[in-house]
Amino acid sequence: MINVTIFAYKRHKNLERLLDFLNQLHNKKVKNINIYIDKSLKKDEDNEKVFKLVDNIKYKKDYINIFKREKHFGLKNNLILGITDTLQVYNSALFLEEDLEISDKSFDFIEKYSNILSPGKIMHLSLFTPIKNKYSYLTRLMFCWGWYTNFDCWNYFIKDIKMSYPIKSIDYPFSKFFSSTYINNQNKKINSWAISWYVSIFENNGYCLNPPANLVLNNGFDELATHTKTSSSLLLPKMYSYDAKIDKFPNLLKEDIKNRYRIGLYFFIRTNILTRIVSKIIYIINNLIDEKS
Repeated sequence: MINVTIFAYKRHKNLERLLDFLNQLHNKKVKNINIYIDKSLKKDEDNEKVFKLVDNIKYKKDYINIFKREKHFGLKNNLILGITDTLQVYNSALFLEEDLEISDKSFDFIEKYSNILSPGKIMHLSLFTPIKNKYSYLTRLMFCWGWYTNFDCWNYFIKDIKMSYPIKSIDYPFSKFFSSTYINNQNKKINSWAISWYVSIFENNGYCLNPPANLVLNNGFDELATHTKTSSSLLLPKMYSYDAKIDKFPNLLKEDIKNRYRIGLYFFIRTNILTRIVSKIIYIINNLIDEKS
């Protein structure tokens, strides 16, 4: 069974749906559930609803541990401290944010490959994949929408890591998204924990294992988002079925060049200015329709 840690902030409805789903899987696929709730910097009704939700009697279980921040930590610090605390206690865990949606098939993938993690080899299991593949595949790139690691691998995480490789080496074909994210993070223009984890894996010659089909949905593209407030979700893959029995582990510990180009093309389309403008227009139209209905 898998230990699960959730990071929550403002989405009480999403969090309730996720918690109710995980509760159903307790003693089947889920062992312990940890919830880290960050406190809003100033009074916020949505944040207060999250704190109130976890006080519900249905979440008063011996396997549910709730950690309420008494002051605002910020997304980056809340995640880093929560991940570190979790792994010190349980050694390994699946990490989710409150806006994610998973299925029992997501746990099948984690359970099948949870024992292969090793520093300098495979350091990260991802539930997200932007492409469909015949079998699970390796990337140097780290996806953080539902992921699993252990204490030994996370021990190589450096919060303010500096690259020894050329910065462009973390980019994928057709896109400079990751090098620009790294530079903006170094220059304090953004505050990203994820780019630091990606670079920490990269610097230690590690790999990430991704499923052949996407096993997570991100419902966090709205006005409550920290970074992504427009509907880029229009370009995200749907959640597909997964069969652990027929899935195969990659033969070689290296990244498939074809998949590298396919992923690069995905990020090129997603970050293309024209695509973003169209997504913004559709997002506004959908909001207007919702207001009238």
